[in-house]
Amino acid sequence: MGKGKLKSIEGWSDRARELMASRGLTYDNLAESLGVATRGSVSHYFQARRTLSAEQAVALADLFECSLEWLLTGETTERVLTGKSKAQELISPDELVESLHHLRPDIYQSVARLITELAQPKTRPRRRAQKKT
Repeated sequence: MGKGKLKSIEGWSDRARELMASRGLTYDNLAESLGVATRGSVSHYFQARRTLSAEQAVALADLFECSLEWLLTGETTERVLTGKSKAQELISPDELVESLHHLRPDIYQSVARLITELAQPKTRPRRRAQKKT
């Protein structure tokens, strides 16, 4: 994958900031979607100190009501989703398979990674035992 392709995916935070500004959202509003507790933790994603998981990227696209492809790459035929219900937006499994055949190889790899990650069973991080004082 070429360096330019990675750069476009890294630009997700600029697109997210644009949507945050247009919707009046703050880092506090994004914390729950990202599964973090503080706005400081959110800022780590925007400053590329942390990398978004596939699940977090999907949650942000849902929150922003934009396509995942547009959020990650800036490329799509439709930036913001219409007011259709989620059920109306979904394509059939056959249409999904057919559309996968027409993706650019770099986009296909991103989608394949996303599907693989989402198909993995969720594991919860172990909490450290707190010391008694």
